[in-house]
Amino acid sequence: SATTMTLYNKCSHRVWPGIQPSAGKPILSGGGFELAPNRSYSLELPGGWSGRVWGRHGCVFDGSGRGRCATGDCGGAMACNGMGGAPPATLVEITLGNEQDFYDVSLVDGYNLPISFTTLRGSG
Repeated sequence: SATTMTLYNKCSHRVWPGIQPSAGKPILSGGGFELAPNRSYSLELPGGWSGRVWGRHGCVFDGSGRGRCATGDCGGAMACNGMGGAPPATLVEITLGNEQDFYDVSLVDGYNLPISFTTLRGSG
């Protein structure tokens, strides 16, 4: 079954979330988009999905979605389309399982933006 993930931008500036699926998993929301301050964006994670989400900032893109970000850039595109973000980038790592889901906030690729992760209506 699908799981809803809602991203909230609690920063006073725009951020551009990036989403990279693990190998063989679908690309969600083109892999990246713009999120204005105090706004949210919800998407469905299909059952068994795994991947990472990070925030990019200091981005400038043209009308065709080409440009770059000061941190977390993914090949100069707004839609990362399966590509990961360049360090430094604070990551959320997610694996949806049959019995259990796993998630964490990771600094393995450095730190660029504060990120928190909260589950709702979970059990166990």
